[in-house]
Amino acid sequence: MNSHLDINKFKLVISDLDGTILESGQPIHPFTKEVLAKLPDLGIRFTLASGRSLASLRPFAEELNIEMPLVLANGCIVQSLDGVIHHRTTMPVEVTRKVIEITDKENSDLVIFSDDRLFYKKMTDNIFRIFGKLNNSIYEVGSWNAIENQLEKVNKFMIIDWQSQENLKKLENIFESELSSQADYLRTNINHLEIMPKGVTKATGLKQLVDGMGIRMDEIIAFGDFDNDAAMLAEVGLGVAVENACDLAKQNADMIVGSCAENGPAVFLNQLINQQ
Repeated sequence: MNSHLDINKFKLVISDLDGTILESGQPIHPFTKEVLAKLPDLGIRFTLASGRSLASLRPFAEELNIEMPLVLANGCIVQSLDGVIHHRTTMPVEVTRKVIEITDKENSDLVIFSDDRLFYKKMTDNIFRIFGKLNNSIYEVGSWNAIENQLEKVNKFMIIDWQSQENLKKLENIFESELSSQADYLRTNINHLEIMPKGVTKATGLKQLVDGMGIRMDEIIAFGDFDNDAAMLAEVGLGVAVENACDLAKQNADMIVGSCAENGPAVFLNQLINQQ
């Protein structure tokens, strides 16, 4: 533990969920909940920054008693649990049409995020593995023509492929060739490829969140584990990657703590709290 770190210098702790404080297939660990519950007594607020939509993140936010808005869809949306959207970024319609054209041609499993609603053409094993248990705000449309009136409201895209890394690498090459000047693409998991509005990251979403709250970016501790966390880790006062994080997240972090499976973020925060 760095003895020079003083938790009282920070006003906000924000964390990615999956792979950071939530291990796949497991509930949030009781120790993590116990430590996060100590933060309000120190005058420190807590929230989540995730690639998920509100419907998908809500159960975890409620379990952690989060009262402030969440950073959703990798920074495209800042939204409260009551559904109020405080900030949103949408994709240019021409980019949306191009992504649909490319993924249809490649027969990819595409999920479209539009505020707190998700759309997919038909249920597949790939999509079911991620969204099969989500009962609200997700819709099978059969044809993208069915949501023609939603195309100007798209925030981001997720392409899922649990069978072939080569398919995702091929799509990355296509997007680099045809969309790199109009949108960004990144991995949020080794099996997930996402297309984002140009320049939008969890860091930009976080800046929208704290704007007007009297919280500076250097007064924030952030935790993360994957490519979509890297910008956030780089731009806050203390960026912390878990041991299981990808190389890019680690390179952008100020320090590395124990893995998600070891409750690394909670152990680190608890040590900070106890040394004050």
